[in-house]
Amino acid sequence: MIYGGLFEWCFQNNPYFGILWLQSFLSGLNSI
Repeated sequence: MIYGGLFEWCFQNNPYFGILWLQSFLSGLNSI
């Protein structure tokens, strides 16, 4: 899964960015 790989790469390089990405992803699901 490309998104999973991208998330892992971002999280390994910048954990804070990974957290922000995850929060924005969850908020996007909630807004549907």
